[in-house]
Amino acid sequence: MNSRPSLQAQAQHALHGAALRRACEQVQDWRVRHGQPTADAPVVTARHLPALLGRLLLSAGPALAVLWVLQPQILLGWLTLVGWWCQALGLPLQLQLQPLPLNRTGWLQLVGDSPGDSTLLPSVQALVWTAAVCALVWLGSARWPDRWLPLRVLLRALVGVQLAALLFVVLLPSQFPYTLTSHLTTLLNLGYGFMAVVPVLLSLGWGLLALPLWQRLLVPLVLLAYLAVLLPHKALLQVWLLSHSSVVHMPVFYVALGPLLDLMVFIALYGWLLSLRPQTVSVGPGGAKDPRP
Repeated sequence: MNSRPSLQAQAQHALHGAALRRACEQVQDWRVRHGQPTADAPVVTARHLPALLGRLLLSAGPALAVLWVLQPQILLGWLTLVGWWCQALGLPLQLQLQPLPLNRTGWLQLVGDSPGDSTLLPSVQALVWTAAVCALVWLGSARWPDRWLPLRVLLRALVGVQLAALLFVVLLPSQFPYTLTSHLTTLLNLGYGFMAVVPVLLSLGWGLLALPLWQRLLVPLVLLAYLAVLLPHKALLQVWLLSHSSVVHMPVFYVALGPLLDLMVFIALYGWLLSLRPQTVSVGPGGAKDPRP
């Protein structure tokens, strides 16, 4: 009777070891088929650092220089775009450019210039409807299957942000710090700051790969041009939604459509750029290329 559990444990241990060996062999085979470095690949040494630094500078430097030189034109373009959309949508918002405080380098920022702009406090009915929708989403998501857990966590996080904003507006309605104009200027200034970070983030990953020079120079500029069009329209979308609701929804819109969404867009574009990179082909024994895909 005492030997039976021992034999069973030994059998389970042998099965686990065999499964682990098969998994390792499958991983190694996948690496060979897809041209990935194996465990005995050479590591990066000090002699590779100059080349890596050169790739990093070529990927980020030109884009940052263009962004710095064209900053007045970009912000003036945003001002024109915002003015056109505000007139088309009937939003009483005005913006202007001014130098950053204590700044001698010529950097600018957008500021609001709308004296009549005020905080749109919600009505009691709007507060009740907001609280009811939050309770419905929180309780309704509890019945969702486990495969919807990521969506449930995301929605409940947004509900938590909305409830916190609701409580703040109920307790301290006169101390809400933002109006539509100040919210728009904050989003646009943060968006330009995010554009300044994008070339650095891109160079630290994608830029360190072996790429043609034209891709290393052109792709960050194309990405910045895309963001220069996306960010002001996304900020205007928030302001338009707020103009049809109230400031009690401003924190939720900021979380769902603000810098977090910008980061998700960058991650999606980064993954797309990596998918466009041609896969390397491993070299088999004797120097012949492995014909497997």
